[in-house]
Amino acid sequence: MVKDTFEKLCAKKGVSPSSVCQYIGISSAAYSQWKADTIPRNTTLKKMADYFDVSVDYLLGKEERNPELSKQEQYLLDCFRELNEKGKEYILQTMDMVKKEYKKSDTPTVMENIS
Repeated sequence: MVKDTFEKLCAKKGVSPSSVCQYIGISSAAYSQWKADTIPRNTTLKKMADYFDVSVDYLLGKEERNPELSKQEQYLLDCFRELNEKGKEYILQTMDMVKKEYKKSDTPTVMENIS
């Protein structure tokens, strides 16, 4: 499970598993010995999670998180999903105001995209 997730995250990021292993300080031999049911040490899991910006639970298959989202983006999404419709509308309007002030480029506002 961890090995499959690790390899998928490497592919998505466009890096080789061996280069990630080298970066986080584990040997390629240790990686190659992982089996479907092998769980790396907690310190290794933490380094992997930090490298890919995912949780250890995600690596272990306990959390279904979109690995394309950063932890901040996932937090915002989780909070948004907890709101009722009125709260969601308020957040979208507030986001448009914030975006107009701080946006990176001339992208349309959220409300313009969903209208």
